Amino acid sequence: MYIISNKVLVSLRVFYYMPDYRNIIQELMWQTMDVKPKYPRVNKYLNYWKNNIEAVIADIEIAETKQTQPKIKSLADIFKY
Repeated sequence: MYIISNKVLVSLRVFYYMPDYRNIIQELMWQTMDVKPKYPRVNKYLNYWKNNIEAVIADIEIAETKQTQPKIKSLADIFKY
């Protein structure tokens, strides 16, 4: 039996603020490989943040990209000089 991996590259933009400075929104970018559709690594990360970090998450944007094998080109193919 073969297990098909649904791993995708997941990018998170987390907008957060510190409780003492509610008017200052900060941003954090984070990427990881995760399994669709439940995203266990993303959930683990956000639960850790909620339980251990003082900053309050105001908003989250999530994007995913399927990973494919990179195509290798030589420099001479890219830059014609």
